[in-house]
Amino acid sequence: ASDEKLDPDEITNLRLASRQLTLDSLSGRIYDRVANISDIDENKLEQYILKMQSGKRNKIINNDSPKNILQNLGLLNKDREVKNAGLLFFGKDPQKAFPQSRINFLIYSGEDIDSLELKSRKIIEGSALSQINETIDLIRVNTENRIIMEGLSRIEINQYPLPAIREAIINAIAHRDYAVVESDITIKLFLNRLEVYNPGGLLEGVQLEDLKKGGHPSRRRNPLICNLLDNLGLMEQSGQGIKNMIVYMQKFGLE
Repeated sequence: ASDEKLDPDEITNLRLASRQLTLDSLSGRIYDRVANISDIDENKLEQYILKMQSGKRNKIINNDSPKNILQNLGLLNKDREVKNAGLLFFGKDPQKAFPQSRINFLIYSGEDIDSLELKSRKIIEGSALSQINETIDLIRVNTENRIIMEGLSRIEINQYPLPAIREAIINAIAHRDYAVVESDITIKLFLNRLEVYNPGGLLEGVQLEDLKKGGHPSRRRNPLICNLLDNLGLMEQSGQGIKNMIVYMQKFGLE
């Protein structure tokens, strides 16, 4: 019913959709050249395979060379061109290809966004997996813990249910729109709440109410990234993520 001007990120996504492509499946670029296998950190690749093969998915792939591993994970184009998902997970320096692939972590001493109450700020960079782990650790360290006794056992409980936190951070990494430049994932930790902001809106066909109910068809902006997380058992790709977070919070006695 009206004309709307698209911004460059929206134009990029329309072009990709018209060719049935996703940004994470395109050959990566580092400055003015196409990324290749030499841009991959073999140690990151090796650690991933070890976690994948020992995890609950128990997946086994041909891992006799970095090239074969990348091919089996679906991360190569034209034999040696590394896809964007490969750079984000296994690149020697992922931020060279995607400066925006980072997390801006803000901790406030109060309940409002006030520069006087900004306790600390940390920019989290590195691979997608290292960002997930570092962020979860930071939240755990900077939230309150309480001690309860069950019989003779001393149990430490976090201020928030860690499964909900983990789900939220993984969701942000998996579903952010990496075409949106100069926009980080932003996490704001207040005295009374935790907020996670993620670049990119809901995908077409996904409604907010459906997310709350769960069980909707799984829609993936970054299917390769989702598969890499799924291999480690970090995602189920069942459309239940938001609902799971709600259930975790309710069981914990929180809103």
